[in-house]
Amino acid sequence: MNPYVKDAHLVKYKANSPATMVVGKDFYTKTAASNPTFDGMEAGISVIGTDGSFHRREGSMLMPGEQLVGGWAKVHVKGRSVPSFDEVGFNEYAGKKYDGSLNQQWASKPATMIRKCAVVHALREAFPANFAGLYDSAEMGIGPEEIPAATAQQTAAEQEQAYEETF
Repeated sequence: MNPYVKDAHLVKYKANSPATMVVGKDFYTKTAASNPTFDGMEAGISVIGTDGSFHRREGSMLMPGEQLVGGWAKVHVKGRSVPSFDEVGFNEYAGKKYDGSLNQQWASKPATMIRKCAVVHALREAFPANFAGLYDSAEMGIGPEEIPAATAQQTAAEQEQAYEETF
């Protein structure tokens, strides 16, 4: 993993707690795509439509009047008769600030964020040897824009302060 291309980030949630490593979604998709057994992926969102019924849709387009309830992904692996499928609930993963409101990424792009969580889940199940124990920033409730950019000149304390100010 290369932190300079945002494959991974160190994130401190509180000043007195240790940093947590989170992995960017692109690391998962790049690694899966380079696996010779990877045979494609489908992913989308789960919604309650305006007619009150449950629907799965590819992509992350949420239509007016629909209720976003989750995301799903299906990973096809050569040599397996059944693809790896996972579906995750919005309320379980939606990133929130300390006051309980949705953070910036989840408030402005909820369908994109929940789809990312589902993709990472399905890839982790399809390729456990590659991804066991790794978690994406979306699963941790944060978006890439909310991770402060660190420069070589920043001290650890300055990086921590920049992150704290983000929330």
